[in-house]
Amino acid sequence: MFQEIDVLSVPHGIYNHKGIRFPGGMVLHASKQKGLVVLESVRDFARGEKVRVDRTKTRFSEDEILNRGYALLGRPYDPVSSNCEHLISEVLGTNEGSPQLRMFIVIGVMVVAGFMFWRPR
Repeated sequence: MFQEIDVLSVPHGIYNHKGIRFPGGMVLHASKQKGLVVLESVRDFARGEKVRVDRTKTRFSEDEILNRGYALLGRPYDPVSSNCEHLISEVLGTNEGSPQLRMFIVIGVMVVAGFMFWRPR
């Protein structure tokens, strides 16, 4: 049986930063600024930006999600292997990894390929 969990996101320049809503108005997220997984208030997570709420399905119970999230508190942040989307995927068991990272890699490869094959006439 699946249940839905709130995944929050806020714009941060060219990407969206994401976290999982936890009880008491808190958000679990991988903080680039602090360099690790933290639990912060929604206000601190948003940093003055508008928060978007997406309902995401998971096979885990709320207790399992909380336990999985609390177990990851303090884990070091890494933009390639342990960013906010990796955290959500791991806690919710979605196996999605980081779609935004994959998009940036594809765009980067296309730009490099364009420069390599573009020949001025």
